Amino acid sequence: MKHLLVLQIVVLSTVACGGAPKDVSNSAVSKKQLSIVSSNTKINTQNILKAHNQARKVEGVSGLAWSDSLAEYAQEWANSLKSNNNCALEHRPSSGAFKQKYGENLFYLGPVKWSNGKTTPQKLSEKEVVKKWVGEKANYDPSSNKCNAGSVCSHYTQVVWGKSTQFGCAVAACSNQSQVVVCNYNPAGNIAGQRPF
Repeated sequence: MKHLLVLQIVVLSTVACGGAPKDVSNSAVSKKQLSIVSSNTKINTQNILKAHNQARKVEGVSGLAWSDSLAEYAQEWANSLKSNNNCALEHRPSSGAFKQKYGENLFYLGPVKWSNGKTTPQKLSEKEVVKKWVGEKANYDPSSNKCNAGSVCSHYTQVVWGKSTQFGCAVAACSNQSQVVVCNYNPAGNIAGQRPF
């Protein structure tokens, strides 16, 4: 009988900055699927759009539109994380060539490690990525407009940020079989002193 040993690491993080994309598809969803490099896994733009907009509907805010230019912007950073950090999470810097212009959510998916020593990428569900971010709702205190002490809620607040109207996401897979998802939002959320909705 073979035993399966699974190591799953999920790390989440977010930042918010401002800016505007060059060209945005209005309410039409791109027919492109974003490929995970060196893997057959794909992220479906319609699925991640639907998951975002379901969470936003719960809070009574308008849905987001998919932006190909934001997806390309996200892919640029995902590829940088792949090339320079082996998918270790790090937000875009506030200056330099990769300067952050938009709100950003990051998601790290660790590899599956088998008992025979083989390592493979985990299957990626767009719904599960967004569900992890939205799960932080329990950490958000609307009366104080802050995260509960010692907890994170900024991924949730970025997903449901009422002033954000567009987003795009990308994914990259690293040599250690981990994967990183980058989503960028315009206008950026998580602005100090403002409420998400």
